Amino acid sequence: MRVRLFGFKVVFAFGLALSLGGCFLEKAVVEQPPNTMSAEDCGTCHKNEFREWKKSPHAQAWVSETFRQQTDGYQTTKCLTCHRPDPIYGIEDPKKITARKENANEGVTCVTCHLTPESEIGGPHLVLPAHYVKSSDDYYLDSKQCGVCHQAHYQDWKKTEKSMVSKKLETCQDCHMPAVRRKLIVEQLFQYVHWENDTKKHTFEPQPDPISKAEPWFVATHRILPLHRDGLPIEVVIRHNLPHGVPAGIFGFKTVDMLVTLKTAEGLTVEQQHLVFHAENKKNMPIGQDYKKIFNFSKEVLVKAEYIEISLSRRNSRLHLGKQIFIQQTRL
Repeated sequence: MRVRLFGFKVVFAFGLALSLGGCFLEKAVVEQPPNTMSAEDCGTCHKNEFREWKKSPHAQAWVSETFRQQTDGYQTTKCLTCHRPDPIYGIEDPKKITARKENANEGVTCVTCHLTPESEIGGPHLVLPAHYVKSSDDYYLDSKQCGVCHQAHYQDWKKTEKSMVSKKLETCQDCHMPAVRRKLIVEQLFQYVHWENDTKKHTFEPQPDPISKAEPWFVATHRILPLHRDGLPIEVVIRHNLPHGVPAGIFGFKTVDMLVTLKTAEGLTVEQQHLVFHAENKKNMPIGQDYKKIFNFSKEVLVKAEYIEISLSRRNSRLHLGKQIFIQQTRL
C-alpha cells in the first residue's frame, strides 16, 4: 500500500513539475517587466478567457477600420492611448495612460488590465499560480478600473450608483463581465491542480437580459392622442434603468434605433416609424428620465392595426443591422 501511494506521489509530482516547467519556461510569463506578454501567451493556459476576449470590442480597439478612419490613420494621438494602452492598474487620470509599443494590434489586451506596477498578474486564483500573482484585489471589481478610459460612462455611473436598478448589478463589471464559475486553467497538466472558481466573462458585452422580470432594463408606454388632420398621433414614453445614457459614450459610431411598429392581429406590419439615438451627436435617452416622442401615423391604420410594437436595437457600425436590446408589444 505504501509503495503504491509513494508511486502515485512520484508520478503526480513529476507531472506537476513538467506542467509548472512548461509555464515557467514561457519567458514572457515571468520576465521583468512582462510588458511584452501577448494575449496568445496568456491564452496557452487561459483558453476560455482568450477565446472570449478575441471576439470582444477590446480586441478590436486598435485594428477596427472605424477607429482607423476616425483617427485619420492613427494621427489623432489623444485617442491612441486608450486603444492600445500600457497597463492601467491604479491610474485614475486618463492623461497618465501611455500607448503600448508591444503587440499594438491587440488593442486593449490582457496586460492592460491585469499587470500591476509590481509586475504581478492580478485576478482570482486558487492553488498554485504559474506566475507572480496579486490575489484578492478588489480593484478588479471596481468601476474605476474601467472608468479611466470609459470616462463618459464612468461619470454617468458615479452620479447614479446609489439608484441602480438592482443591488446585484452595482458596477461596470457586474453588467459587462457576467459572473461565471469555471476553471481558470484548462490546458496542460497544471489544470488538474486547479478547480472551479468564481470568475468573469471576458466578452465585455452587456448582459443580454435583465436579472429579473421585476427589474427590466427598459419600460415603455404609449397613448393615442386626439386625431387631427395630419393623422393619428401616438405618444411613446420610454425610460431605462441603466446607470449611463443610451447609447453611452461620446466617441465613435454608437447608435440605438427605435422602431415603433403598428401591426395587425396576425402580426403583419401596417406602418412603421424609425428614430435614431446617436451618442456622438449627444442625442440619447437620458438617465432616470422619461423620454417622450410623438409619432404621427396615417389615419387609415386605425382600421387595420391592433397592436403597437416598440423595439430598440444597438449598432456600432453603419453597416451592421444591430442587436436587439428591447422589444415590447401591447394592444393599441
